[in-house]
Amino acid sequence: APAPSLVQTAVSLLHHHYGFLMARYKVNDLMNFTASVIADVSGKSGVGVLQFYYNILQNANVVVYTQYYRSSTEGLLSLTNDEDTFGFRVEVAF
Repeated sequence: APAPSLVQTAVSLLHHHYGFLMARYKVNDLMNFTASVIADVSGKSGVGVLQFYYNILQNANVVVYTQYYRSSTEGLLSLTNDEDTFGFRVEVAF
């Protein structure tokens, strides 16, 4: 099968509508919360992330986060996939 042309790709992207929202709340100089959402409005799917940052040393942060992912497919079989992720990471900047 031939590869789709640039024009076909651009036309197919015109039917997708995405939204992005991000908010940050600074508790004090050492702690802050961030929340972000990316949504595919036309596909009824998206991802949401909530993160808590704590500055443990100069240029070093511990981050605790949770992420929720939802995807759905339309067609012969309508499927919905929900997934939660929890974790933490250490960020060090040089």
